[in-house]
Amino acid sequence: MAEQEETLLRERLPKFTDAEAARLFYEHGGIVSLDGREGPMGSFLVSFVSEKGLVAGPLVLNSTVARRLCGLLMAAGYGPPA
Repeated sequence: MAEQEETLLRERLPKFTDAEAARLFYEHGGIVSLDGREGPMGSFLVSFVSEKGLVAGPLVLNSTVARRLCGLLMAAGYGPPA
């Protein structure tokens, strides 16, 4: 299962530009709240809310995607406080 998740992660990696991110920020504002919890079959459930009320989720992250998100956040300096 993990091998298939890794393959899908690489094959379907989304791309976005800074301009696309800026447009979405202008339309919906930044993400100001979230909730998450462990889901079924090793998944992680997460939902986000923007300052203008857009709700994204609940999203079901498989373990590979959840680990990648955690790694990206930590690499960008958003890990636990030292």
